[in-house]
Amino acid sequence: MVVVVDETSGDSATAALESKLQVLGDRWAAICRWTEERWILLQEILLKWQHFTNEQSLVDSWLTQKEELVRSIKTPNEKDHSATMACLRHLAIVKAELDVKRPTMDKLCAMSQDLLCSVKNKEVASKLEARLDTLTQRWDRLVQSLDLISAQLSPVVTAASPEPEMTHSGTASVTKVTRESVAALRQARESPPQKKRQVVVDSELRKRFDVDFTELHSYMTRGEAILHSPEFSVSRKEGSIQDLYDKVQLIERERPEKYRKLQEATRTAQTLVEQEGTRAEDIAQAAEQLNQRWVGFCALLADRLVWLAYQTKVLAFYSLYEQCVQAVDFSDNWLKVQLPPSPEPEALRVQLDRCREEVARLASLQPQVELLDKRLKELKREKDGEEDASAFLDADITVFKEHYRKVLEDLRARERQLQLILESLPPARYKETISTLLAWLQECEAKLAIPSTAVTEYPIMEQRLKDMEALQVALTSHQGQVDYLTSAVEQVFQKAPPEICQKYHAEMDNIMARWRRLGTMLTDNSKTIKELMAKLVQFENDVKTLKKWMADVDVFLNEEWPALGDSEALEKQLEQCTALVNDIHTIQPSVNGINEVGLQLKKEAEPPFAIHIQKELDDLNAQWENVCKQAYAKKSALKGGLDKTMALRKEMQEMQEWINQAEEDYLERDFTYKTPEELRKAVEELKRAQEEVHSKELKVKLLTDSVNSFIAKAPPTAHDALRSELDVLKVNYQRLCSRLDGKCKTLEEVWACWCELLSYLKQENAFLDQLERKLDEIDNLQGGAEELREALDGIEVLLQHPEDNRNQIRELAQTLMDGGVLDELIMQKLDAFNARWDALMARASLRQKELAKSLQWAQENDKTLVSIQESLANTDRHLRAYLADNIDAHQIPQEAQKIQSDLSGHDASLEEMKRKNQEKEPSQRMTGQIELTQKMLTDVWTKFRLFQKPANFETRLAECERVLAGVKGQVGVLDIRSVEQDVVQSQLEQCMKLYKVLSEVKGEVETVIKTGRQIVQRQQTEHPKELDGRVTALKLLYNQLGAQITESKLELEKSLKLSRKLRKELIGLTEWLAATDAELTRRSAVDGVPSDLEAEVAWAQSIHAETEKRQPQLQAVVDLAEALKAVLRVHGSLVDDKVSLLHCNWIAVTSRAEEWLNLLLAYQQQMRKLDGQIEEVNRWIDGANKKMDELDDRGPNDASIKVLRAELELTRKKMEEVKTLAQELMTTRGEDCQAQVGPKVELLTQRFDTIAQRIASGLTAASAKELEQYHREAQIWLNLLEEEAKQGENLKEDDFRENKDCEEGAVKELLLRGENLQKRAPDQDKREQIRLKQKQLGNKYQTVKDLRVLRNRKALAIAPQWYQYRRKSHDLLAWLDDIQRSVDQLPDPAEGERVKEIVSQTARKKEELKEVQGLANQLSEAGAASLVEPRQLQLNTRWAEVEGKLKPFQRQCDYLAELQALLNSVAEADFKLSSPEYWPAAYYDLPQQERCLKEVRAIIDKLRAPVEAALSRRQEVAATARPLEGQRIHQSATQLGTNWDKLNKLHKERLTLWQDCNTNWHKFVADQRALEEWLHEAEGALKLAESEPAAPRQHLRDLTEAIPLQEAALNRVTSAGEDISRMSTPDDVSRLRAQLKFLTARWAHVCEQLNERQRRSAEARTTAAHLQETVGSMMGWLNKVEGLLGIPLQPAEPQHIRDTLGQVQACVEELPRKKAAVVELNMRQIPADKQKDIRIINTRWEQVSKALPERQLEIENLLKELDGLQVQLDYLSSWVFRTRTHLERNPEEHPPGENASFSLL
Repeated sequence: MVVVVDETSGDSATAALESKLQVLGDRWAAICRWTEERWILLQEILLKWQHFTNEQSLVDSWLTQKEELVRSIKTPNEKDHSATMACLRHLAIVKAELDVKRPTMDKLCAMSQDLLCSVKNKEVASKLEARLDTLTQRWDRLVQSLDLISAQLSPVVTAASPEPEMTHSGTASVTKVTRESVAALRQARESPPQKKRQVVVDSELRKRFDVDFTELHSYMTRGEAILHSPEFSVSRKEGSIQDLYDKVQLIERERPEKYRKLQEATRTAQTLVEQEGTRAEDIAQAAEQLNQRWVGFCALLADRLVWLAYQTKVLAFYSLYEQCVQAVDFSDNWLKVQLPPSPEPEALRVQLDRCREEVARLASLQPQVELLDKRLKELKREKDGEEDASAFLDADITVFKEHYRKVLEDLRARERQLQLILESLPPARYKETISTLLAWLQECEAKLAIPSTAVTEYPIMEQRLKDMEALQVALTSHQGQVDYLTSAVEQVFQKAPPEICQKYHAEMDNIMARWRRLGTMLTDNSKTIKELMAKLVQFENDVKTLKKWMADVDVFLNEEWPALGDSEALEKQLEQCTALVNDIHTIQPSVNGINEVGLQLKKEAEPPFAIHIQKELDDLNAQWENVCKQAYAKKSALKGGLDKTMALRKEMQEMQEWINQAEEDYLERDFTYKTPEELRKAVEELKRAQEEVHSKELKVKLLTDSVNSFIAKAPPTAHDALRSELDVLKVNYQRLCSRLDGKCKTLEEVWACWCELLSYLKQENAFLDQLERKLDEIDNLQGGAEELREALDGIEVLLQHPEDNRNQIRELAQTLMDGGVLDELIMQKLDAFNARWDALMARASLRQKELAKSLQWAQENDKTLVSIQESLANTDRHLRAYLADNIDAHQIPQEAQKIQSDLSGHDASLEEMKRKNQEKEPSQRMTGQIELTQKMLTDVWTKFRLFQKPANFETRLAECERVLAGVKGQVGVLDIRSVEQDVVQSQLEQCMKLYKVLSEVKGEVETVIKTGRQIVQRQQTEHPKELDGRVTALKLLYNQLGAQITESKLELEKSLKLSRKLRKELIGLTEWLAATDAELTRRSAVDGVPSDLEAEVAWAQSIHAETEKRQPQLQAVVDLAEALKAVLRVHGSLVDDKVSLLHCNWIAVTSRAEEWLNLLLAYQQQMRKLDGQIEEVNRWIDGANKKMDELDDRGPNDASIKVLRAELELTRKKMEEVKTLAQELMTTRGEDCQAQVGPKVELLTQRFDTIAQRIASGLTAASAKELEQYHREAQIWLNLLEEEAKQGENLKEDDFRENKDCEEGAVKELLLRGENLQKRAPDQDKREQIRLKQKQLGNKYQTVKDLRVLRNRKALAIAPQWYQYRRKSHDLLAWLDDIQRSVDQLPDPAEGERVKEIVSQTARKKEELKEVQGLANQLSEAGAASLVEPRQLQLNTRWAEVEGKLKPFQRQCDYLAELQALLNSVAEADFKLSSPEYWPAAYYDLPQQERCLKEVRAIIDKLRAPVEAALSRRQEVAATARPLEGQRIHQSATQLGTNWDKLNKLHKERLTLWQDCNTNWHKFVADQRALEEWLHEAEGALKLAESEPAAPRQHLRDLTEAIPLQEAALNRVTSAGEDISRMSTPDDVSRLRAQLKFLTARWAHVCEQLNERQRRSAEARTTAAHLQETVGSMMGWLNKVEGLLGIPLQPAEPQHIRDTLGQVQACVEELPRKKAAVVELNMRQIPADKQKDIRIINTRWEQVSKALPERQLEIENLLKELDGLQVQLDYLSSWVFRTRTHLERNPEEHPPGENASFSLL
């Protein structure tokens, strides 16, 4: 123990403190151990209680659920089998769940016992008992309910009766165990508490028994849950029981291992009963119940295995049954989907053949039906004795047979029906005749389908009329064929069924209808052609007459127009035009009649001739409409021209009168302005006049547009009269606008000058206001140098205010006054402004001087403060460095003394500065600076005191704290929490290190404590309380750590010694147990028993002897563990775990070794017994074989055979015993045993079966005739089977029948005969011949059978595809025949719609062909290539033939459609190039024309290749076409070529014209833009010159010189504009001329302004010279007056003052004259460079005009004062003289007149 006390304590205090700390530590350790143990115990109890509560809740909820389920189960009606089975399933499920839940009840009881042992509380025990009683009662009630329902259901379902009994026994056992557990619980509660180790005797054996007991019950519960499954109570017809079978087999495979566990558990229970006696009665009962349950479980398992075997056979039966049912259903479905009997002989034969195939296929199913009967009988025999075990099998097979018979009868009935219908069909001549007649009718209809009655050229219509008459003759010649067909159909009506008769009746009705329709069409067409020919002749004559009249009228309409001013000529032409309009009204009905006839002919005409008629009508109507429009237009134009001429002249006269009146109102009178209001009103009045005049501009423009548009519609000779009047009107209007704009602009400039003057005055007054505010602000300014400097700079900035605005004010005022505008008002404003300006400027100068003085004093104070602050900052930096480097004052005493003296001096300086600052007016800024400096000084003093503290104290204190904190952090690792030797050794070493550290640091801790106390007392730290607390904590921590480390050292040394010894013993035992267990595991890991049995037995016996030797070593480990637990205290469980683990391993390994030895000994005994029995049977078999060989050599012997058969029966029983024993060994002893026993038993069984067969087949010898007949029949079958084997897997149509093997019975019978003959053959050679023949026949038949199975599977898999393929291919072939007839009957030229329809049908059928090909590929891949390929080859050939015939028609139709599409595209492009939307004039919307040309160019480029390709293919396509079709192709191609060339030519012309117009337009726009830019520049310069006259003078001179060049550009623009106007639309012309007019007006205005500016510039130069002379004279006079005013007045020289007064008076007399001169100067318009001089003259004038009168008055007053002073001096001199004389005479008297002198002064 290490103890640290204060330096004042002695040794006795230390010893007493150590003893107290020791006692305190022991008490504290005891409390901690008790608390920890109590906490662990409570945690365990809490976890157990929570677990128990959770399990109890789950059991309670489960019981509630099952009780509700049982209550919901009601006893069903005895006749309701399904409800009974459902109830049975529910009961089985609940009973299985009861068995599964039984371990949970056991676990709940065990948990309650464990809780009572831990808690030992009667109240808790009573609660637990109540809960368990409640659960047990509910369990019993549930079991009783299940028993009651099971008893009610037992009469209904007897098969399920064993299951409830077994479940009842299981549930009863669970209830018994639960009650026993509750009783044990109650006994535990009543007994006094004991230690936990005394609750169970020999816990390891009990634990092992509990494990085995729980595992076996769990296995049986799981198995019973599966074996009690409701699936076992219901027999299946379909589905699979493989999952159920696998589960049962898994249970069966686990049964041997679980049986071994049962034996182990029984032995363990016997051991516990022998050791504990009566205390182990519960274990004995549990073991007995376990064995009883095992027996019942094994019986149930065997029963379920038998049920599964039977159910497997039932499912196999139903699998075959389903195959048969599917085959019958297939035939039934095929029969249902068959079409009615076809009336066509070929189709009817196909239906008959297919029906016969289906009858044969279904009849071949008979052997399989017989096999079903056979298997049904076998199933009945297996269930013999059980009540109604196969009733459902009989019912199903009966229904199937009935269905099979019915379907077969229906198929045969359809076969008979088809045969009867086939015999009643008409002969082949009927088909030939009807085909010939239909072909002729089709040909005639095709010819009539061509629009032969349509209107076309007259010769063509004559030829068509002749063709119609020829067809009428041919119609009469075919009447005999129609009569034959009618008689043949009558015979069919007498024999055939009604549906067939109806078909032939419909066919004949169709033919007769077509026959009659053909005759009617021929008659009607002939009549129609004749009528249309007459109409066509009349139409052509009327058109010729009308065209001739319109040609005569066109001559009159194209005559030249008269002049617009010639009214008589206009009236004459108007009368002629009116007469023409009347004639048009008269002829209009005739034109309408021609159009009606033409439209009728067009509707009934062929497309080409209809186009021709429409073109004729369009040309005629266009020409007629043109004549009508021209006539109406000429009449309207003549009338409108006459009216328009009069109206335009009237409007122009009214406009001229208004212009004259406006000139009188606004331009002929002058205006004078004295007030701003008058000036403003005058400006507004002129603006209104200007707006009114400019508003007439629109009227003038409209009038101009009206005249231009009016004369533009007339010939050029009619333009001059109105154009001259219009030009005069426009010139007068432009002159009015120009003059009015000039006057308005002048007044606006005057108003702008007045507004600008007011603006400048406002700005300068704002500046003066700012200056005055600034002066007011700084009048009482108190602050530091910065504030004073800021105020001084502000005044200086304001005093530097520029005088540009003042000069501008003088110039603007002078300009306005020179013009006589507002002169008096302007003079008043200027006087007030100048007076205020002078006063504020003088005040600002005075304040500026005062601020400069104050600034100097403030700067001196700032300099002193800065020097102090710099010194303090330097000192502070040094102190921080010293503190950072751990340097204190004791190390550098001289530096410390210097710092202290500097700080004292700074204190004195600051006090002196405060005193001086308080004497003056205190400045807030200065006060703040002084306070800031004082604060800095205080901080430096604080650092200086820290500097006096020892530098390394904090480091030493922190180091001590760090060392002790490290020791404290490592103290926790000294607690003993492990028994491992390495861990304890490392803890001990760590403890010694910590002990050493504390010893080493003791002296340093004491020193730090003393130093810390001193620093706290001297206040050398910022936080003395904190430092004192740290020193005290350091002392306490050291004492505490010393005590802990001393105690830990002793405990660790003791623990290390014990753990080493325990580890050594544990390692020795554990290694031996591990090695033994590993070897035991390796040896027992084999399935069953090992192969080397003797070696295994010897090893097991040696292990048993070794176990006895190591028993004392185990006890030594237990003793060491108890000693170590006393040292570990709370961690004693670590030792318990190791010892308990060792104990468990000991018991497990020794128990396994003993069991393994017993198992090996039992197996050794069984194997010896089996080998003896096998040896005995082998000896008998060898003897029997010898006897049979002797009989074979000698021949058959009945006596010997009888003896052998008797011995055979005796040996058979021994064989059964051998098999039973071997089966038991192979089942329970694993794979090695199977490998040893299995081959022996199998070989023995083969030998026994062989000898038994030999003994049983002892027969008589066969005859030669039997042998010969057998060989002959076998050879026949071999030949037949060889032929079928050569076919291989290739399918044929017979394979699509259901599985059929008609010769199977015969072959099998032959093979059985061969086997019999082989046994009965008289000699060996014949037996060998029969054997070879048998083998050859069996192999060949098996090969053929396998091939049939493969082919049948293939056929069954693809049967739907085969039938679908056969039907679709047949339909396609029929459609190809129909489409070929349609192609052959196409007329010339072919109808496009009909060709397209055929092509579309072909495209649709192409998809069906692809589908058929896909089916064919699938069938070929599936093995039916030999069936599919011939049909597919025929189909592809027919398709290629039809496609080849259709392709020329399709190509011609596509070519014509392509030509028509190209014609439409060319027409669209041509329309764009001719459309008035794009081309109303050459200069109309050039960008739009460019886009149009680009679009057309793109269309041409896009169409070029298709057009050239189409034209190049014309000859090729026409060559393959029929005559009329070729003619249509040539016409369309020719039209396309013509339109294409026309389009290219028109595009080239349009493009050339557009390029020329575009070039001219861009040149015109460029010249116009350049001219507009020059005008804009000139206007800008002129506008700038108005606001700043001096700025743009050179620019204006350059503009004036450039006028001739720009005039030439203006002429070019005007000329180009006129050229463009002649080729533009009227709207564009009006806009373009308006632009040119506006441009010309701007040009004239700019030229006028430049010339005026040039004239005014010359006048300004003359005025400037005169102004310079006047300014010079005025400046000289002002200099003279200012010099006179500057002469100083000397009171001592009165004469000089009088001379000065004379000069001043002379100047005062000149003031009125000079004032007039100044006023004259100010009223003139002064240039900008002279305005400054004028402003200076005005300023000096104002000063002089005021100063001269004041100076004159001042001098006059001074002279008066001098005269008065002279009088007083004379009087004083006389007084002094008298007084002096009197004093001289009387020196002792007071001078007289003293009071008078005072009054005088």
